[in-house]
Amino acid sequence: MAVTDFNCEDCEIVIIDNFVPSSTGIGGSLRFMNPFTGVYFDITYPYFESGEIAKFDSDFWIKCPNPNGGDQIKRFVITDSDCSIGHAASGPAAIIDSNLYPNTGNGLCAKNASTLIMGSVSIFDPTTNNICEVDVSTNTAVVTPLFQANGFVSGDIVYIPTTDTIVAMIDVGSGVTNIIHYEMNGNVLGVGPVNFSGSGPDSLFSYEEHVYIHVNTSTGNITSGMYKFDLANY
Repeated sequence: MAVTDFNCEDCEIVIIDNFVPSSTGIGGSLRFMNPFTGVYFDITYPYFESGEIAKFDSDFWIKCPNPNGGDQIKRFVITDSDCSIGHAASGPAAIIDSNLYPNTGNGLCAKNASTLIMGSVSIFDPTTNNICEVDVSTNTAVVTPLFQANGFVSGDIVYIPTTDTIVAMIDVGSGVTNIIHYEMNGNVLGVGPVNFSGSGPDSLFSYEEHVYIHVNTSTGNITSGMYKFDLANY
């Protein structure tokens, strides 16, 4: 499906998992949206599924269940600025070994064109909350643990290329969900002042060296909408 005057390759465009199955039962639609203007288009493609989504330039990935057990990461290509979609011809899916990684949790973002970052990955022990890099350049995903977070990822995770750091929405327990800025070794650089618990913070993305949080549900002092996490002034 092509859309005019809406550049899906633009760095401002995010992909939202509001998956709607097609009437044929094959594939469905995802929402491509400019979160600053609110303009969006729902794009239908036969291989789309509901799952965690990451985007890098004209590539994007969906982490979703593998029919044979565990999870897989499907790769797609935006073939033109008008939102035409192609399923990647080489290595369209990277399979995650479910014996080694029984739970791959919430959150997915792209570090580059072949490396993603996943949140709350369990390695053997299902209680661990590891932040991991994932090489998806082949049909078998290569998972490399970075650090164990101080809670599980509740919502999403985003990589900041200018500083080689990670921001994640973390449920730290006792009814507290914080947005936390990490170095790649797990050292905490800063913590946001707002408790997002119960607000459904389903999406993080970075733009111009700041991180933006999309909140689904109004609760307490939080109203649904978009928030900015200032990485210079926590």
